Amino acid sequence: LPMLIVWGAAYGVAVEHELHGPAWLRGVTFAVVPLTIAVAALFPLTSWALLGAAGHDWWVPVLTEVLRHLTYGLTLGVVYGLVLRQRGDPTGRIPVQARAGA
Repeated sequence: LPMLIVWGAAYGVAVEHELHGPAWLRGVTFAVVPLTIAVAALFPLTSWALLGAAGHDWWVPVLTEVLRHLTYGLTLGVVYGLVLRQRGDPTGRIPVQARAGA
């Protein structure tokens, strides 16, 4: 959970204004980055075999991570867009100049 908060902050500060499309799609697109890191780096480190998963059952934890990150990305994109609209931005985006404090 703390890492997802850090990823969410990175999304809002540095990435969201660079992505195009509806809010939910921007969130899902961004969620591919933490998903890739989780699957490529964390799975080998945690050694699923130690948790009772057989070598051929690798797809179960990967599918779980894909669904988890899909839900995370959808939620991040939609909620971030709603928060921006509540702050008075009808497009759901903060201009880059406003982010820089200009």
